[in-house]
Amino acid sequence: MELVTILRVLARRWAVVAIGAALAVVTGVTLAPAVASKPAARVQIKVLVDTRASRVVNLGDGAEAIGTQAALLAQAMLDDSQRSAIARGAGIRPSDLGVSVASAVPRPPASPLKKRTEEVAAAPAHPFRLDLLIQPDVPIVTLTATAPSPSLAQRLAAVATGALEAFAASQAPTTARRLIVRPLGAVGSEVQRPGASPRLLAVGTVVLLFVLWCCAVIVVPPIVRLMRGGGGEERRRATPTATSRASSSSAG
Repeated sequence: MELVTILRVLARRWAVVAIGAALAVVTGVTLAPAVASKPAARVQIKVLVDTRASRVVNLGDGAEAIGTQAALLAQAMLDDSQRSAIARGAGIRPSDLGVSVASAVPRPPASPLKKRTEEVAAAPAHPFRLDLLIQPDVPIVTLTATAPSPSLAQRLAAVATGALEAFAASQAPTTARRLIVRPLGAVGSEVQRPGASPRLLAVGTVVLLFVLWCCAVIVVPPIVRLMRGGGGEERRRATPTATSRASSSSAG
């Protein structure tokens, strides 16, 4: 019986219900694709920056400076010209590529709230990303390429490694003092699957918003009438009091 009553109320207010349905559809279709996570592939490559004489292995003159030079090479990738060259080499638009450089220096443990805030702030805003991690003690640079597919991530990582090597060669005063960029170990890769389908998320959003709207259509009008009725009752109670005071004054 209650279900029939609810349906009758909604049928009488069909115009308001239709407006709510339209708003729910527009909101769900617009918001769901933006909120839904997109698939992402990551490829990680570690490279060793060294000289032809391999000063990293044979510690000697100038070995301590190679780590600084490796850090400078990684920092150079932040330059717009280098970022644009890497993007063109990977076949993507420069505006779609974000580049960051960080140091692997250990930090004190942060609170869960601060850690979550940093993760949200560091969330990728570009469909393609190149993150370079500098080791503080050894001339090793870790390149992590993020792209929508594994093949694109692999291409971006390879192009970035080549750009790092080419820039190191261009900065050498002589061939003998040229820095060599060598890959270390195997290439690591992973694929991040999307959490929920945008279509499924849109349908769920539309249904939820429409149900909430219908609940408001049913509940809000009785509350408004109750509030108005309470105010009218107070006015009716106040009217006899005012009348009796006027009668008393006239009698006096």
